[in-house]
Amino acid sequence: MSLLRRIGIILAVATGALLGAALAFFIVGLNAPVLALAALLGAVVYGGLAWRLALSGSRGWLALAAVPVGLALLFGAGTLYALYQTGQIAVPTDDRLANFDRLWQAVSVTYPYFDIKEVDWNATRDRYRPRVEAAASDAEYYALVADMLAELNDSHTYLARPYPQWGWQFGTLQPVGELAVITGRDATARDAGLQRGDVVTAINGQPVAAAIEALPPALRVGSTPWNARAFALGNLLIAWDDTRALTLTVETAAGESSTVTLAVPDSPPPADGDRPPLITAETLPSGIGLIRIPQFFGAPQAELVAQFDTALNALADAPALVLDVRGNGGGSSLTAAAMAGRFLTETFEYGRECYRQRLPVRMWLGCGTRVVYPR
Repeated sequence: MSLLRRIGIILAVATGALLGAALAFFIVGLNAPVLALAALLGAVVYGGLAWRLALSGSRGWLALAAVPVGLALLFGAGTLYALYQTGQIAVPTDDRLANFDRLWQAVSVTYPYFDIKEVDWNATRDRYRPRVEAAASDAEYYALVADMLAELNDSHTYLARPYPQWGWQFGTLQPVGELAVITGRDATARDAGLQRGDVVTAINGQPVAAAIEALPPALRVGSTPWNARAFALGNLLIAWDDTRALTLTVETAAGESSTVTLAVPDSPPPADGDRPPLITAETLPSGIGLIRIPQFFGAPQAELVAQFDTALNALADAPALVLDVRGNGGGSSLTAAAMAGRFLTETFEYGRECYRQRLPVRMWLGCGTRVVYPR
């Protein structure tokens, strides 16, 4: 048998393995044993057919050997089209309309909740496009794009840092029922005498509800009214852009009311290494251990998981444990899963998500699973 035919058969075996694995992948997803078996069957069937054709003297093996090239071209063309359709490849340009259209198209193709949200995305484009075309500055352009995305009422769909280019956060506010409660403070807020648990009743002379309404739409969106309010409260103790001070009216746990003005300090904020851990542990008077996890972001995953491990190990002798995630706004599910893995002895599948369409950024998967691995 000639060298060319041997190469052709090798290509046919590889093609069969890839076809078998790809077919299984699209049917069952990422299941290693099934993929391996499908690849083996594909290699045997496709390679065996090429071998038989080569031995018989037929030139049909050439067609089989050419399949990998055709598949590669087809797969490559499909991938490039999908990347272009979702706005991930394009010629860099300063043309605002071109960039606006690319973003609108990407959301149109990939966003799954238009029907649930009752959003007419075509009408949204028609309303915003003329305003984008008339925008007099980059800042106005950014604001318009952010406002358009805010109409989805989705806290996971937003333009990164449209409002503002700079901000100073004096602390964090979280909803407790109808109240806006201080749950975190920077050094300026602590020096001003604010305490965790103080209730903010007004900001710059406005009631909290009015202060929320005064925020740009992009800073007060959410998938539910409760989510939107929590997100807005998280943005109220921030001095945006050229704002140099906030005046708060607060009520203490003792029922005393006071007005405090917080001024942006001239010195920069402390470096990340100077900040206290986000995740903390304490032993309650009852002896029960409590780990406070306010968020699953704000530091690299490895650092947050290490903080959690330190907290958990410190409470190893506690008779019971409370994980306090009240007000946790989310973050990386991988970080949360790594923490949860400390409590499991075997792999646990806790969720499944399916996508609006198969895309290369999702490895062409139609659905994916959420898994916690034991640690």
